[in-house]
Amino acid sequence: MRALPIGMLALALCGNAGAAGNAANGKAISEKVCAACHGVDGAKPIAPENPILAGQYRDYLVKALSDYKSGKRANPIMKAFADP
Repeated sequence: MRALPIGMLALALCGNAGAAGNAANGKAISEKVCAACHGVDGAKPIAPENPILAGQYRDYLVKALSDYKSGKRANPIMKAFADP
């Protein structure tokens, strides 16, 4: 099973960090941004309506973030993170 670590999700959210390939920066961003709602490792969301990110496939997360950015998936909080 190829799962996307939470740090890689942060890299996907932050285009410049992903382009530079800075995993440490991605991890730092995920610990501040993603962890606020999805838990430190993406495994324990703070509320039941927040999905578990840990164990999700990379392709699924990239598609979800793309859909938030385009407006195909409606969530104003995630759209704000996906837009940049």
